[in-house]
Amino acid sequence: MRIGLLTAITFVMFSAIACKHVNQDPSRSKIIFGETDFVKVDSMGSSIPANYRNLIHAIGYLDSGCTVSHIGNGLVLTAAHCLSNDELFPDNPEQCLRGRSIQFGIFKDGVKGPKATCIKFLYGERNINRDVALLYVENWPNDKIDVELENKPAPDTTITLFSHPDGRPLEWSKDCSLIPVKYCSFKDAFAFMCDSEPGSSGSLLLSANTATPKALGVLRGPSDEGDKNCASRITANQASDKFKFYLKKYGVL
Repeated sequence: MRIGLLTAITFVMFSAIACKHVNQDPSRSKIIFGETDFVKVDSMGSSIPANYRNLIHAIGYLDSGCTVSHIGNGLVLTAAHCLSNDELFPDNPEQCLRGRSIQFGIFKDGVKGPKATCIKFLYGERNINRDVALLYVENWPNDKIDVELENKPAPDTTITLFSHPDGRPLEWSKDCSLIPVKYCSFKDAFAFMCDSEPGSSGSLLLSANTATPKALGVLRGPSDEGDKNCASRITANQASDKFKFYLKKYGVL
């Protein structure tokens, strides 16, 4: 499938600010609010709240330099800008992406989970609305993160973020607040104030004020001003039907 000039330009812009493996402007790729809040996570989750501990083994690191998350039965979410054009628009979606791998469960105590070496692209959007990719992997972890498919986050929602900042073992950015969406120029977005670094792109923003956190969005990158973080809603409008199709097909719904 051919893509337009605007899409290609958009890809270059997002890749340059958010992925570790691309030359970056550091002032736009590391977003720290006040003191650095990253907390190193071990395989037991001893440094994080108890209601997050069942989620951490579902998080992995894509070798292109982004965080990914398992949402059940081999389905994985990340940001679309973490993939190349050829990977986003494969000739045969049922083929494994050439040379790509995901290492799940990378922790500070040296423990590692399963490694997925067959990654298949199912669906993605990289445009003015969303920056989200849905993948299928073989050899997935036992743990998963549930996804909120319907609603926009309420303005008073507290969220939390786990990622692999700068490619390090899993770290927690603690809980943080949503801020007015005006800071994000693209549609179907929300802005927030959890810390991130290159490598955090593609991580899921989780609801922090519920007993079982759910994914609300996918970290896309800095705001236009470069001093806020923006996330894509996972589904909206037509995308909801497409995501639900695959969730049903793979038995997640």
